[in-house]
Amino acid sequence: MNMLRRISFPLLLATTILSAVVLTSMALRADDGSLLQIGDTMPAFSVLPLGATDSLRSAELRGKPCAIVFFDSSCYDCRKALPRVERMQREFPNVCFLCIARDQTAADVAQFWKQESLTLPVAAPGNREIYNLFARRTIPRLYVFTADGKLQKSFAEKLSVKSMRRALKACCNDKL
Repeated sequence: MNMLRRISFPLLLATTILSAVVLTSMALRADDGSLLQIGDTMPAFSVLPLGATDSLRSAELRGKPCAIVFFDSSCYDCRKALPRVERMQREFPNVCFLCIARDQTAADVAQFWKQESLTLPVAAPGNREIYNLFARRTIPRLYVFTADGKLQKSFAEKLSVKSMRRALKACCNDKL
């Protein structure tokens, strides 16, 4: 009996620790770092798109569906996702697309945009101020807003064409 207790306690301790690690891991995966929930209003912000002379305010994006993408040109997943987002822009011309660099200079982003032949509207505020209104972590990140500025769908890390298309169609009131 004494030997059983000596074996049971370490086994119980190991099982408890393993369970805690698994549950913590599951909770972190469920929390993608977004600060917005479906139905939330688009946060208020102002940004200067590259090549523009006037700032764009988030309030000006209302009136038609909008897709906002946060990225960093040095991020591998972002580099893969941006051409897909560009494709969505061509498929959904009635949706306003805006890419915002998470923490890069305008010069770095302009060079990357030219190198990749991207035509999406892009802004590089040079800090995380706007990003921090939307999320705590993880890029690429895409938010799809309805014409009245309500969050319809958000994506983090993996932006598949199929998922984006489905969300944009729903936002445009097309059949799925």
